Amino acid sequence: MDTLTGMAVFARVAEAQSFTAAAARLGMSKSAVSKAIAGLEDRLGARLLNRTTRRLSLTEVGRAFYERSARILAEAEEAELAVTCRRRRAARSRSTPRSASASCISARRSPTSWRAIPSSRSRSSSPTASST
Repeated sequence: MDTLTGMAVFARVAEAQSFTAAAARLGMSKSAVSKAIAGLEDRLGARLLNRTTRRLSLTEVGRAFYERSARILAEAEEAELAVTCRRRRAARSRSTPRSASASCISARRSPTSWRAIPSSRSRSSSPTASST
């Protein structure tokens, strides 16, 4: 699994505080999500999550990794949107430049994939706020 995808899976697990809920949001099996997190932890050489039968929480290292991952994922989304919007504006500049800009603005506000993970600044119930 590539680095950004691993970060995205981890971010969804951290936000949902559940492998099952994260798997549902990502359209993956719970097993695939669990394997992705285990692989990420192995690659990093650090435990990111505390797991019990009833609760999942971030470790201190996991909290720091989540905060940075959320920023990186938001930046990746912005980079992709910048290219997409620029291409749309160029294609529509002759007919409706205003609608091209509006679609780019609305794309930033509508979560459609892993790239739409909001930054930690915009979340009121951030996983970083929970205690471990």
